[in-house]
Amino acid sequence: MASRKHKTLEKWLKLIELHKQSKLTIVDFCSQHHLVVKTFSRKRSDLMKAKEAFHSTFVILTPKAEALAIEPPPEVAVINLAVGVMSLTLPVNTDPRWLGQYEPK
Repeated sequence: MASRKHKTLEKWLKLIELHKQSKLTIVDFCSQHHLVVKTFSRKRSDLMKAKEAFHSTFVILTPKAEALAIEPPPEVAVINLAVGVMSLTLPVNTDPRWLGQYEPK
């Protein structure tokens, strides 16, 4: 009996992208790539939900004009928040009201 090969997240993402580009039905695509339709559909659904959840947690901020004129307090120690390649560094004594002057679009 042949053992099952588990696909990596990267492999599933690549397969989903290939399916989008192929313009084939899921059944035809799965047939060509030797995939179980139910498994492909479930993985695709799970990854799309995860992608939506990830994107919905971020909010685009734009500064108010008056907020640009307010200087943050002088640095003492800093807080650094990093996600992937993005980084935000703030003095620990940053007034929350200063941060609150940014509004999401």
